[in-house]
Amino acid sequence: MNLLSWNPISFLFTFIWTFSFSQASYLADFPRVHFYGKYRADASTPNNYRCNFDPNVDDSFEDDPVRNWNYIGTNEFSIQDTFVTGVTTDSGVTDDEVIGAAVLDSGNHPFAKMVDIDTEWQGNSTTIYGMVFRIVWRNGTEALRGKWAPSSISQSIWPRRKCYQGSEDSFPLGTLSTTTITNITWGDLRGSAVLKKLKELSTKGNKKLQLSISLSTYTRNDKDFAKTAFTLGLITGTIGVSSDTEPLNYGGERLLSHTEIKYSPDVSNVPSDDSCYNSNDSRWMNDAPFKMNENLLSIDLSNSLPSDLDGNLRYLNPLYAGILHQSPEQPEKACIELLGDEIHYCGDNHSSPYCNNDWLKLTGGIVDIEITDNQKEKLLSSSSLVVALMQDKSSETNEVYPNCYALPSSKHNLKLMLKETDYYMRPKGEYIFFIHPSVSTSVNVPFLVSHFGKPVANLDVKVVRCTGKTCTVLPTDGVIPYEGKWNAKTNENGVAVFTFTAVKKMSSLREYSEPPCKGSDVLKLPIDGQVYGFNFCPSEGEKDQQCASFSLHSLVIRAFSNPEYDPDKLYTWVDHIQPIFSQYHHLYPVMHGILNLSNYYSVTSPQNIGLLNLSMHLDINDASYMPVTRDLPEPQRKMILKWLENPVNQSEEINARMDDTSEVSPELQCNEPNHTAAVSMFENYAKPPVCEAKAISFNIQDYCKKYVDKYYFDTLKLPLSYNADGFKNKNCPKNKRPLYKYKKNSTDPEIQKKCNDENLREQLKIGLKLELATIPLYMTSLYSIGDGCNTQVYKIIRGILMQEMLHLALVGNIINAMNGGHPIIDSPDVAPKYPSLGLPGCVHPSLDVHLKKISLRHIYDVPLVIEKPKLSCVTENKEQLLNNTIGEFYSEIEQCMQKLEENGEEVFQSNNFQISWPWKPSKELGTLFEVNSTQTALEAIKEIKEQGEGASPIDPTDGDGNQLGHYYRLMEIVCQKKLMKNEENKHYSYSGADIPFDPKGVWPMRDNPSKEGTTGNCYTEARAFHTTYRKLLRELHATFGGEPERIASAVTIMESLLVHGKRVMRVPLTPESEETCGPVWDYKWEEKQN
Repeated sequence: MNLLSWNPISFLFTFIWTFSFSQASYLADFPRVHFYGKYRADASTPNNYRCNFDPNVDDSFEDDPVRNWNYIGTNEFSIQDTFVTGVTTDSGVTDDEVIGAAVLDSGNHPFAKMVDIDTEWQGNSTTIYGMVFRIVWRNGTEALRGKWAPSSISQSIWPRRKCYQGSEDSFPLGTLSTTTITNITWGDLRGSAVLKKLKELSTKGNKKLQLSISLSTYTRNDKDFAKTAFTLGLITGTIGVSSDTEPLNYGGERLLSHTEIKYSPDVSNVPSDDSCYNSNDSRWMNDAPFKMNENLLSIDLSNSLPSDLDGNLRYLNPLYAGILHQSPEQPEKACIELLGDEIHYCGDNHSSPYCNNDWLKLTGGIVDIEITDNQKEKLLSSSSLVVALMQDKSSETNEVYPNCYALPSSKHNLKLMLKETDYYMRPKGEYIFFIHPSVSTSVNVPFLVSHFGKPVANLDVKVVRCTGKTCTVLPTDGVIPYEGKWNAKTNENGVAVFTFTAVKKMSSLREYSEPPCKGSDVLKLPIDGQVYGFNFCPSEGEKDQQCASFSLHSLVIRAFSNPEYDPDKLYTWVDHIQPIFSQYHHLYPVMHGILNLSNYYSVTSPQNIGLLNLSMHLDINDASYMPVTRDLPEPQRKMILKWLENPVNQSEEINARMDDTSEVSPELQCNEPNHTAAVSMFENYAKPPVCEAKAISFNIQDYCKKYVDKYYFDTLKLPLSYNADGFKNKNCPKNKRPLYKYKKNSTDPEIQKKCNDENLREQLKIGLKLELATIPLYMTSLYSIGDGCNTQVYKIIRGILMQEMLHLALVGNIINAMNGGHPIIDSPDVAPKYPSLGLPGCVHPSLDVHLKKISLRHIYDVPLVIEKPKLSCVTENKEQLLNNTIGEFYSEIEQCMQKLEENGEEVFQSNNFQISWPWKPSKELGTLFEVNSTQTALEAIKEIKEQGEGASPIDPTDGDGNQLGHYYRLMEIVCQKKLMKNEENKHYSYSGADIPFDPKGVWPMRDNPSKEGTTGNCYTEARAFHTTYRKLLRELHATFGGEPERIASAVTIMESLLVHGKRVMRVPLTPESEETCGPVWDYKWEEKQN
């Protein structure tokens, strides 16, 4: 140190700032990794409108696209087409190997969920749960994986394009938020010096990774739905290092604010006819956090600059950072001392009002400015940082401060855009809190307060009720600071603690002063508890309505009711569960394709009750937690979980009150005034299915009336697509099926040589591919059925689908019980391809397997052939065998198992890789055997054969009680009648109760959907489905690959796949097309997938 140049005052300020308050952050420290791309925010909108909380209010969602513009939203949040686009080190913007790597989210985990705290506090409190953050190299290898700590993503929200006035085509809003990355796993860092440095810093001492996220240009066009990138927006982000003591939502220790700027600038290159930028009340820039580290000033402008609807930044003429000098004695002598050069966020080409976003991609929107010791001293003492426009720097004119440009100035056209707040006050943790009285009636909120970047001790600060537009509907009592203490003093570290307490008992009904819903006199709605908002600021000299300017966000608290819970009480569906579930059913139509939460029988079906039990036991931060809104009081959650263990319908004394009398819901009729089945989202959406019974379109009725008895089985003729080659096996090379035609009693030595543990394992692996190939076939048929239409057909197909998944799991367990490695699922060689000729393992090698919407003809042409029994018919006392059936394929496996056992070879062993369902066993779904011996392996094969094709082609119920095999259940659909047995003559016929099928109740999906030809929203939805499909394959791969506990996650992803499948069925292929998009089952997608 040069003692002659030492400034003790400057040193003192620097010491206080560095050791008393300053902490590492993505703004103040290096290196930084910047990324840029798209995000998808698939908001669910029915709960945006409070009337929808009453299940008894008939308010069709599709009638009001402003309130319900995405009524089948999933609440999912994800990142796509996002890549590392720049890095910054202490040497500035530089190059690094990590540039170009993909930034992805959840991988094989379910998509994250976004949730608003309350229907009366939307947009400003959206929180992300269950988000995974990853950096992945082009070959799929992970460099970094971690969890995105749950936090609000809607801080500092503002209209980046001012002319937005509730337009129906886009939300030109911008937000800025920060969070931390936890549970970090570092992978292959290759030659990236930046990633290696981040790893070194984040694993040392009290450091952690911090994530800054700016979201903008969200698209929600509901007038020309099919043409848009619906629910997509732009994301800009930065990864850096911070201290673990730094606040969760902490953008910097100081804040540039727009609130004191009273006029809009004159910008010369604004088109004269651009009304959006000629308005005098336009907000030209938004708040920006900043921080100082030694002689470096870093400002985050990623959410501060205006943009057009495509996200291109607006050029605002030369933009500078500066120090505002203003003498209290001579306020008219204010001037700005510029810091550094112009902020070149638009490059040097200013011919257009807008510029590309290269600057955002390279820097993440962060400006680094070198300052002198003298300038640092000023900013650490009592001078405010500003951002200003300045067109002319020809001369400096100020008598008080040399080298300072006068303000205001017509000569220089110098105008303020942002000015630092004198005090910056924010919570140390979240801005969003919940009060659950069963846990606690209060929450403690510590606030940090700084003045020009330094902690302020012994300062009197206050909290006030929020005064913005959102707050006008909120009550003024219920939650207040403890003992009415609206003021508090900061301690020596600049921290003031407020305790907020629920001072009255919250109700499960929310009261309103006037009828809230059209056509209703209801003054109370079943919305639990109440939401309260607070702002905060120094006590002296600030009016309550100005407090909002001292932070990026208001404090929001939701207090819940405290319903009684008795662990010894018998809870029933009618009295306790249905009122809760019916509301969620009404609010979340997207779930209708999975289960009917208002119907006892739908809720208590084996797969649905298992799914509810699983999801409601998850951690609240898990993406698959139910309810997705996280707004269920804890006593109610306990009550529901208790009921799920013993789902009592009703007590005997209230039997007359039960409305659900049938397991099968009635078919909806198109002439019903309250018909809501598969309604379209918007007018130009695909036309919804109409549910009405109609005769089948091809002549099968004669067959359906014939008998199936012990002595005669008259079969369907094979469809033309299954030609004679199917019997001759020309398309089945021997190497495609190791145990082809194996029989344990064969005298052919070549046949006998086939049976060994290696060939058995290989044929079982082919069996895995075989089972996997049938699942998309049934799923596509299931998705194509409109909600509420063809309910009995839907139930049959879903039952078959669940059993096909069981078969997949059984084959996986058998393979895992053998030595030689785990089953492979996530591979292009294993995943099915459509259309295809035949199925894996030379099963029906000449069958044209294609994906189509459900129809009687499609069921007849493909699934019925696939499920056809090996013993096809008995005519004139001669058996006609159908070769290469699924049954024959598994018989070869079965006989080889038996032969190896007879030879004393035990190829199956007990291990820890066996999977079991995350719900109670069900006879309806079948038994998932844990394989630990030849006997249990044979039981698993028997289960597959009996469910898949029936034990006998001439007795449909033989082998598995009264449960029909898949072939006979599909025949019930084709014949539109239940299969019945005449107990007198033992005959069977399809002459029972009706199983109506209405082709109008089916979405008009294109055949064999693929990525080709998908544009606009068809592309968006098809890609979301495909990403979920790949997640499922990866999670199944991990489940069978030695982590059987992950079956629970696989099940939740499978249900999510059902949701996306139903959604993509609704989207038109093109705006003019009468066909809908449909699910894409191709293994690969060109763009990098999550």
